This record gives sequence, C-alpha cells and structure tokens, in this order.
Amino acid sequence: MPLTLEEFTRDWLPIDRAVLQQTMSLALEVRIAGGGTTETIDLARRACTPLREIVLEPSSTASAARGRGL
Repeated sequence: MPLTLEEFTRDWLPIDRAVLQQTMSLALEVRIAGGGTTETIDLARRACTPLREIVLEPSSTASAARGRGL
C-alpha cells in the first residue's frame, strides 16, 4: 500500500480498520492497482485473483464518495 495502514485508515471507524487489518493479515500478497473499479476488477481477473467485495462507509472527508470497496 502507498501509505501505512494507520495513515490510510486515519478517519475510519475502529471496526472498519479492524476488518482491513484482518483482511491484510490473511493476504499472501498485496498489490496496488490503478484506475477505476472496472479496471481494477479486470486486472484482478486477468491475474486469476479471487474477488470478494467489502463495502465500507464513505470517508467523512470525501464529499462525492458513496462508499469504499475492497
């Protein structure tokens, strides 16, 4: 990730941060994929990466966001 977990999740609720921490602790590899959601999903499929959607509440500092997905 481009930031530490603490920096990336600074304005998240503790329960949301815990979900990400648990997910990352189970991951064998973490890769950064650029682009929008469609491009990211396509990249993951091409790499045969299993996909699972987790939608979190939007950041309080993101005025146009409707949710965050992992």
